[in-house]
Amino acid sequence: MTEPLARSVGNLANPASHDISPTQNRVMDAVQGIRAGALESLRQGIELLSSISTEQFTHPCPHAFNATIGQHYRHCLDHFDMFFRQFGSGEINYDLRERHLDLEACPAAALRQSRHFESMISQLDELSFSKPIRLSAGVGNETINLCSTTLARELYYVTAHTIHHFALIAVIGSYLKLCLPRNFGVAPSTVAYLATHTKA
Repeated sequence: MTEPLARSVGNLANPASHDISPTQNRVMDAVQGIRAGALESLRQGIELLSSISTEQFTHPCPHAFNATIGQHYRHCLDHFDMFFRQFGSGEINYDLRERHLDLEACPAAALRQSRHFESMISQLDELSFSKPIRLSAGVGNETINLCSTTLARELYYVTAHTIHHFALIAVIGSYLKLCLPRNFGVAPSTVAYLATHTKA
């Protein structure tokens, strides 16, 4: 990852000291869940990429608009990349993301990037998840400021977006008769609901 990105993460990690209020403790509990969800999604992706061939990764699926697993997975990584590249600037615009096309053609490259983002998320300081940032959309003269948001909310979004695309990857995986990780493409809330409402 780029040097500016490493500096941005370093600014959020390991602060010298913090005064923690009861409200902040509750926020930190929620943040731990957001971080855990992001890490679990990436770990599912890592498990998939550790067992898939390049042919399977790049095979178009006629039942999913001829998309490939690689295309969906690269799209997810592009959002994680934009999250890390921009949050240090105080503004995030996912429409400005780069399309790293090499990642959709090579599962080994996507695996390396997934492990890198897994490490980056693990290093983020919990108290910095409340950092205020602006969310924008559009490109060039069409760019508009949408709303104020936080680092926690944006990581939650990127994770939910990833789960959505993992569900589409699961459709392609079924077509290719792949063995997918447990609960791949299923939202944590759905997993929890099924655990409490499914009869043994």
